[in-house]
Amino acid sequence: MFDHLLLRISNPALKKNLHFNYFTFPKMKFLKNNSVLSSLIIAVAISVFTSALWTYGDKLVLFMRESFSPEQTKFAWWKLSFIVFAAIVFGLLTEIKSFKKVLPYALIFSFVWLIVGFLLAKYKNIDLLVVPVILTSFLTITLVHLKKLWQID
Repeated sequence: MFDHLLLRISNPALKKNLHFNYFTFPKMKFLKNNSVLSSLIIAVAISVFTSALWTYGDKLVLFMRESFSPEQTKFAWWKLSFIVFAAIVFGLLTEIKSFKKVLPYALIFSFVWLIVGFLLAKYKNIDLLVVPVILTSFLTITLVHLKKLWQID
């Protein structure tokens, strides 16, 4: 869908031989052969993440609030449109395309939104709700993907 945005090659022979791999997932063969091991690795990773979040979560929230939300700003209902728009766009893209194809664009969007939100918060006192927009985007992608997996299973 977005290939034309990344690279335009007029020669079909060159285009056929090029392959861009932005994000690779582990081989499914490994996961099928080592099902118990991969489940244990996932369980340990989640427990470490949960422990770190429980221990350092309050400091992380304070850092994010200080970095991305100017003190004078309050939530305005028109800012909700940022969150809803991101959810609709990434939900539709995940439904139409696969998780693997949408994830690189979500990462690029998040990085750009993070930088723009930081700069506007620091120099113009404008709050773009950086964390809620990025969190909503990735939760939408994940939940739509889980819905698609549920329908297959």
